[in-house]
Amino acid sequence: MLRLCWLMLPAIAAKLCSNSSIPCVQLPHGVQMPMVALGSWRGSYKDCADNNYSCAQEHARQAVQSWLQSVGGTHVDTANDYRTQVQVGEALKASGLAREEAFVTTKCPGAIGFNATLQCIEDNIQMLGFYSEEKPYIDLVLVHFPFAIKPECNGVTGGSECEAPYYDPGSEVHRETWAAMEFALRMGDQRFRRE
Repeated sequence: MLRLCWLMLPAIAAKLCSNSSIPCVQLPHGVQMPMVALGSWRGSYKDCADNNYSCAQEHARQAVQSWLQSVGGTHVDTANDYRTQVQVGEALKASGLAREEAFVTTKCPGAIGFNATLQCIEDNIQMLGFYSEEKPYIDLVLVHFPFAIKPECNGVTGGSECEAPYYDPGSEVHRETWAAMEFALRMGDQRFRRE
């Protein structure tokens, strides 16, 4: 069974944690990760109705900017399922922080196979606006959950057909998803590493 685990596209500068009052933990590969992150899930914003992604996106932009500029946070969490990556990227850019001064975690939705996982990572880099960087990278990519979402339930929070929106896609898809995460890690060492 695929273990929920993280994928690090390395390389965070040491100053990420030395300039913050938030403690950090050292992850494998020597990367320092702030132990507190601001999440950007729509459920965090109680005045946004289900499926009102515009409301959640605006809240995410404002919350991330405040977290980075006023609170002094440096770790932000997003995911494909949250649909807030663009706003998180805009807030990071507006904060004035250099890319290496912020730690970004994102997630790919479940066991989706090799190509879809690699595409998810690439899409996140693009949506976060990191391709404008000299060497784009994401600090931490997670498999969001160990199952898959039924295609007819993707993005839907209601309806009888989606009362049980998840299914087990099988061992082969789990292995393919994990292999893609490992491949992306190897590529990260070559393509996205900050020297």
